Amino acid sequence: MNQTINIRPKDIRHYLKDIKKQLLLTHSKSETASIIEMLQTSINEFIEDNPTATMEDLKTHFSDYTSLNDMELYNIDSKILEEKLNYSKTIKRIAAVILFLVILAFIIYVVLYVKSYIDVQNAIPAYEVIEIK
Repeated sequence: MNQTINIRPKDIRHYLKDIKKQLLLTHSKSETASIIEMLQTSINEFIEDNPTATMEDLKTHFSDYTSLNDMELYNIDSKILEEKLNYSKTIKRIAAVILFLVILAFIIYVVLYVKSYIDVQNAIPAYEVIEIK
């Protein structure tokens, strides 16, 4: 029997991405990856067992994961949480500065290339008078 699946893979990826963002506040990258992998497996099993389930059914079924993460956020030391948030902001700032420098270098390269092209064009004698004696 061929039943339609109501949950799109894109919705699942978005749901897991949201959970991953929350988990990274309280867990290391490796722990987060492990948790997300287990959650992905559980979601796949849930969909196999409930092919007509909707995304709301999935969120209701797996709400314990997000509520556990919420409890950890409340229990985490505020200094540690602040450091992780500041680290994230610092990484974004560094990426923005690097992007700005790359764009600036490209603009300088283009300007110098155009200048050298104009210099070469000016060095070519366009009109030359030759005297024959």
